[in-house]
Amino acid sequence: MLGEISRDGRGAQVFVTNPLDSFRDTFSFGNPFTAPQARQITPQRPATVGMTLFAAF
Repeated sequence: MLGEISRDGRGAQVFVTNPLDSFRDTFSFGNPFTAPQARQITPQRPATVGMTLFAAF
């Protein structure tokens, strides 16, 4: 999710990454040498909320 407000070269962005704290698998492998021994998963990014302020001079 992303929201942005800007005016006259200044503004702010608000973002949320993984808001539901999902644990589903991604398409990459953790260690290809142990794939037959155990299920390989790559964890999602943690739930994150942030804000970016910007200005153009």
